Amino acid sequence: MFFLLKIKGFDFNKISACTLVFEGTREEVDRQKKIIYNLAPEHGGLVSGSENGEKGYILTFAIAYIRDFGTNFSYIAESMETSCPWSKVNTLQSKVRARMIASCDSRGIKGKALFLSFRVTQIYETGAAVYIYFAFNYATNNIPREKAVEIYEEIENEARDEVMKQGGSLSHHHGIGKLRKRYMNRVLAPTSIIYLHEMK
Repeated sequence: MFFLLKIKGFDFNKISACTLVFEGTREEVDRQKKIIYNLAPEHGGLVSGSENGEKGYILTFAIAYIRDFGTNFSYIAESMETSCPWSKVNTLQSKVRARMIASCDSRGIKGKALFLSFRVTQIYETGAAVYIYFAFNYATNNIPREKAVEIYEEIENEARDEVMKQGGSLSHHHGIGKLRKRYMNRVLAPTSIIYLHEMK
């Protein structure tokens, strides 16, 4: 950080990092690296090696434990993901954020007791995967403990409804499961759903 902020002069509030995975034969990987490593400095970027990427990957396994640790302090938290074309990433993020804040506001969840964050996690030529991290402190907002999960689910369902209105997919890689099955009729035709049931 000292090197980035003091020597290179990056603004901490504007800096971004990207972790890349190179796949293919040794020749393909070498070619991909050469292209990226030459492109980064042309646009004011730096190549920082593999260590930060490896640490970031390990962090993905720790996130669930951070969430569980938060429950000791009356925080309820979870993530949801979607994918959409590049042309819809910004609109999806701003509309879903506004909808979630309005949903929280209508339930008296406000201020520092609310955490909402968006992150692009995977990128493709046609679009991107977008993660939504959402948490709130039910004690600070005077929500009974036994109602916290129910309220969280209501807000999450409203957020998912907005995601789909803005052209986002029902899931990127987490699958459907019990939480998202109620939306299947919005992404598949009735015949496709019957076909899935018959297969199972």
